[in-house]
Amino acid sequence: MMNPRFVPILIFIAFIALVGLYTSSYIVRQTEIALVTQFGEPVAVELKPGLKFKLPFIQTVEYFDNRLLEYVMPDEIEINASDEKRIKLEAFVRWRIVDPLAFARATRTAGIGGNRISTMNMQISNLLGSSLRQVIGGVPLNALLSPQRDQVMREIKELVEKQASSSKASDAADNDAAKSTGQTGFGIEIVDVRIVKADLPPENSEAVFKRMQAERKREATTYRAQGDQDAQTIRANADRERTVLLADAQKQAEILRGEGDAKASKIFSDAFGKDPDFYEFYRSMQAYTKAINQKDTTLVLSPDSKFLKEFSKPDK
Repeated sequence: MMNPRFVPILIFIAFIALVGLYTSSYIVRQTEIALVTQFGEPVAVELKPGLKFKLPFIQTVEYFDNRLLEYVMPDEIEINASDEKRIKLEAFVRWRIVDPLAFARATRTAGIGGNRISTMNMQISNLLGSSLRQVIGGVPLNALLSPQRDQVMREIKELVEKQASSSKASDAADNDAAKSTGQTGFGIEIVDVRIVKADLPPENSEAVFKRMQAERKREATTYRAQGDQDAQTIRANADRERTVLLADAQKQAEILRGEGDAKASKIFSDAFGKDPDFYEFYRSMQAYTKAINQKDTTLVLSPDSKFLKEFSKPDK
């Protein structure tokens, strides 16, 4: 049997052990990464989830959300494009924490337990504003209204990413911890940058619209003039081809008609040449038919007229 006097001692020891175990262990969840500090100095960075251990009481753990975060510009900013057109822009940035040590260093003004996300969003706001001015200031307005927009977005994202990773750790301890994670700068990854709105200021919109209308009218006039010129050219070519075709057809018809007449004359000549008297008689009958076979026709001729010679022949 255990001496009852030792029971309180054992309970106290067990309590101390439980407290020691509780204060020396911590859990990193799937949605978190952790930074372990000792007397305010970073000693470890935990990027993988699971049960972890630390020195009780003298080491503390600060957790950071490793999920996708978003910064949305609260107000529009105005930027001059390369073609001197002033643009009002709204944009957002999606980012995540990848290096808790660098992130804690970049947001140290918030203090442990402070709103580090808001502090980082303020820095991202400055980076985004300067990147927008630098990139948008180098392209014309129509670049944001064409397929070139995707390239502009990539340039802005790359510039924000470069600026976010350009700052270095401020002391040796920070440098050693940063090297262990391969991260420097703000300790964040820029996932995406997008412009959600690009408008002209109201005072410029009317002038731009009028200029666009004038340009479209000028283009329409140019297209109509070109169309009229092309139409006239087509009509002239068609008329010329028609005239040539008709002339060729007329020429061919005259040739064929002449050849036909020649053949007909030859046939008549060959036929009537066999009997000249009959040919003379036949031609006279044709002349009588044309002259006398008319209505109300009266002929007054001398009996010995050559026209009536066929009637004066006793053998006919």
